[in-house]
Amino acid sequence: MSICKYPDLVVELENRIYSNFYSDRLPPYISLQQEFSVAPATINRALNTLMTRKLISSDPGNRRRGIRINNRVRSRKRGIIAFVLRNDMRSTALQILENRCREDGFDVEYVVFNSPLHFGQPEEIFFKRFSGVIFLFSSITVELALCMKHLQIPFAAANFLPMGIEMDMVEWNHESCWKKVIAELKEKNYHNLLLAFPGAIENYFSYQMNVWQKLIKENDLQTLNGKIPPPDRSVSNSENLRRLFKYLHKKNVFPEALLIWNGGFNELIAELRREFKPPEKMLIILPWRWENQHTRQVFSEEDNSDYTRLFLKTYQLLRRRMAVPDIPYNNCFLQYDTPVKYDFPHNLN
Repeated sequence: MSICKYPDLVVELENRIYSNFYSDRLPPYISLQQEFSVAPATINRALNTLMTRKLISSDPGNRRRGIRINNRVRSRKRGIIAFVLRNDMRSTALQILENRCREDGFDVEYVVFNSPLHFGQPEEIFFKRFSGVIFLFSSITVELALCMKHLQIPFAAANFLPMGIEMDMVEWNHESCWKKVIAELKEKNYHNLLLAFPGAIENYFSYQMNVWQKLIKENDLQTLNGKIPPPDRSVSNSENLRRLFKYLHKKNVFPEALLIWNGGFNELIAELRREFKPPEKMLIILPWRWENQHTRQVFSEEDNSDYTRLFLKTYQLLRRRMAVPDIPYNNCFLQYDTPVKYDFPHNLN
């Protein structure tokens, strides 16, 4: 088993100790080095970290027989990990993440708030309560990130916060996926595209629009983005989508293809089609499943593998931060697992 960085080794040894994989002692020093295929210095750093926490004995003389585990410390609760959500969203991927945390000996508590702009007094909620915090479903804000830093609570976010705040985060590589979508649309003679990407994270829309505009320019295509009002963070994603359709209808300007890069709009799309009557030929592309003659999925909500990867990677970064608080921050961009495949209306060439 190869572990490249010592924070990962600390996390692995902690998990083994708390799960009683080891009884009273760690394996001998040389055995650990051989099993994890790491340098002696990496073993030393990991063991010193565990000693600082008093999870293992600080007596270096025990290293040949295996360092003794402090069962008194091991018997204590590992603490609580908070899952922060913008609303009470539940999914298979979220349940998998919760199960993983509990398997590692942590309790899990959900913290739900309904407004993307206001979270009351975060210090009152988080002060000395949690061992670590994971921000899910676009729940991270500048206020919350700064609060975590002030309270010195380890945290990681399953979203990118483009505000210049150093933090551990995991995000989709949207650019890579958009390249594939744009290439297929261009091949099918779609030249006027619109990306609808409502979200609650500060500056997130502007950041993604810069990426989108760059791809449009590289492919010599047209887009309505930049000519329509941006989404309003003070309202829901559904309301932003409704406002978009209303604006397009009022101005009587519709794209040939509309990419709606958020999920959960299945019934709303049908309703908006009936209410605002966009052209029948307008293709709507969704990243979540919704069957219709003029819509097609890019990846399926029923297959939670992508979100499971996102959440578990975020948890991995949190555990590294909890194990070694002073390590450099990690920004990780994941590729979509599901290939981009969709059908086109038969009446378009």
